[in-house]
Amino acid sequence: MTEIVYPAVFEHVKHITQKQKEHFDTSHKMIDLVPGTIVMILVTEKQNKLDPKYKGFYTVVRKTAANTYVLKNEKGFLKPKNYPPSLLKKVSNKILEQKNDFFEVEAIIGHKKDDMNNYLYRCKWLDYDESHDTWEPEDYFTVPKFIKEYWQRIGEAPESIKDINKANKRLLKDMKVVNSISKEKSDIKRKSYTMTALQKKKHSKI
Repeated sequence: MTEIVYPAVFEHVKHITQKQKEHFDTSHKMIDLVPGTIVMILVTEKQNKLDPKYKGFYTVVRKTAANTYVLKNEKGFLKPKNYPPSLLKKVSNKILEQKNDFFEVEAIIGHKKDDMNNYLYRCKWLDYDESHDTWEPEDYFTVPKFIKEYWQRIGEAPESIKDINKANKRLLKDMKVVNSISKEKSDIKRKSYTMTALQKKKHSKI
């Protein structure tokens, strides 16, 4: 009935709906992951901007009837929940080739400085005992949160941060001194102007 009474309106709505569908399909490409595919999971609850956008790696076990995926971690244990394809990112072959050159950090457990006065961090590697701990420079870490968490745990801050804080305090102190001097000069000028005005007033009365 609508098509007969309002043909122009119907065609217009139909055209808009089709455009919206095309836009949605373009921006929400559905990926089909076969069992054995290596993926990463999108981190939806980041604590801060330094946290990685994705976590992983995980292996696809199977696709469910609800179009979600059963995953297992690198130890072979299943993830406690299934994931929709919108939260998964297929890992490229190039990354997989590089993956074998990386070890996963469990925690940073100490720090010291090298001969160039740069920080070195003692690393506890995941799935390795303390005999495999190594000292690594800051730029060797692909995820900066481990360094941040370490300093938070010991309740200190790197000297570089301390130096910045000290410099900021000195700058703030210098600004207060400058403002105080400016205020004193302003008060002197105001006082001088007032005295001059009074003298002129007395002179005019005489």
